Amino acid sequence: MSKAVLIAGTQSGVGKTTVTMGLLAALSKRLLVQAYKVGPDYIDPAYHTFITGRKSRNLDNYLLSNETVKMLFEKHLKDADLGVIEGAMGLFDGSVENPEIGSAASISKVLKYPVLLVVDGSGMAMSAAALVKGYAEFDPLVPLKGVIFNRVNTKSHYELLKNAVEAHTGVKCYGYLPKNLPSLPSRHLGLVPSCEIEDLKEKIEAMCAAFEMTVDVEGIIQLADQAGYGKMESAAQATLQVQGENQVQSENQVQSENQVQSENQVQVKSQVQATTQVQATTQVQATSQIQTVPQDQEPPKTFSGLRIGVAYDEAFNFYYEDNLDFFREQGAQILYFSPLRDQHLPENLHFLYFGGGYPEQFAQLLSENCAIKKELLSNLESGIPYLAECGGLMYMCQKLVDFDERGYDMLGWLPGETHMTKRLIRFGYKTLRLKQSCVLGPEGTEIKIHEFHHSELVGMTEVPIYELRKARPGQPLKLESCGYIKGNGVAGYPHLHLYGNLNIAMNLLKAAAHYKDQKTCK
Repeated sequence: MSKAVLIAGTQSGVGKTTVTMGLLAALSKRLLVQAYKVGPDYIDPAYHTFITGRKSRNLDNYLLSNETVKMLFEKHLKDADLGVIEGAMGLFDGSVENPEIGSAASISKVLKYPVLLVVDGSGMAMSAAALVKGYAEFDPLVPLKGVIFNRVNTKSHYELLKNAVEAHTGVKCYGYLPKNLPSLPSRHLGLVPSCEIEDLKEKIEAMCAAFEMTVDVEGIIQLADQAGYGKMESAAQATLQVQGENQVQSENQVQSENQVQSENQVQVKSQVQATTQVQATTQVQATSQIQTVPQDQEPPKTFSGLRIGVAYDEAFNFYYEDNLDFFREQGAQILYFSPLRDQHLPENLHFLYFGGGYPEQFAQLLSENCAIKKELLSNLESGIPYLAECGGLMYMCQKLVDFDERGYDMLGWLPGETHMTKRLIRFGYKTLRLKQSCVLGPEGTEIKIHEFHHSELVGMTEVPIYELRKARPGQPLKLESCGYIKGNGVAGYPHLHLYGNLNIAMNLLKAAAHYKDQKTCK
């Protein structure tokens, strides 16, 4: 039986990330721990990865179907002792379209593992019982089984909180964290990424030491062992069906239906094997029946020999690891390069992937690395397929203007400039529809996406090919545009989790394979 626990907060800023980091550090001294993050966030998973030494994974049942969330969760937990899932925002906060998706509560009901609620204990005693009772009873299907208090003054203060909660709610308290713990710096997109904090190891060690002094770690391990509010299928037996991802909601009907399926549903044949790395290989097929590959057969490496160049450094590090895993599982090789430092690209690339990140923080260094820009432009002009997301789009443009209105020359592949803004320009879940065929797929292809950026495009002359639909209950459907084609690729602000529509992933690989074949013939 798998073991796992979900850490949720009463609201944003309550300290669930601090609690999660402390728990991961304490557990990692005892067990092999697999971390997860509810929602589309990239920054918290990087901290998880730093602490555990294993890639943290995103669990998002807006971007993905519940079945896919289950499959990916079990796939990565297979060779670990215990899973720790960090929630997002407050326990019940998720998609504005449908409260049953996108929240930590919805993930807890999908996976059926116990929830630990993080509560800010400052300025409270008996009132904590009323607060916890409300969360515990709001949705009886959410398995809220414990509480950890944050920002507690003293041990005696904790005892008051504990006695009140346990006497009036029956929910067990597992400890507390005191005020004035080491904090992590933040900026406009959230926490500063882990790769930029020089003394992160020391901060985590201090956090872990404080956690172990005041939190019942062994009790939490026992709580996680109570998993099985609903027994999960193994990853080797799970049927991955991407109807939920590709059955994109018709937002025009959100008020009358919680979830309306899109007409271009895609069924996916999931070939999942329990190997030493517990890798799952999924082949997209339009079949009426979804089948699994026998466990004693090796899935074919359909795209062996493909070399995918991934921009990865302090400026570009926002990637869903499951996207990269999918490429690997199809036979492609992932080759990282740094637009900040490298003078040359890896040789013989067949695809370029530019993820999001913080190019604005490193704009001068990016601007000054002319050697890598020259090689990138040469590859792009030769017709190499590419995908650029958010920060990747910013790098592809002519210029980046930072918060202090200083302009820096970027790659210059696309026209226009990106200007940093004090306010959040676009935020939230949306549905992307292609208005024109491109490397992602034919016109009409849809996938659910997420946007979050403090910049805007100025002077872009290319016609956008992404239609973005955002449903708002009680309000008209909001339509936006983005996504720009030049050469053999596309760049836009949206972040794509490719398990939301694996046809898109396969189309990218096919484009890379076609480019490889063309190069071979020359």
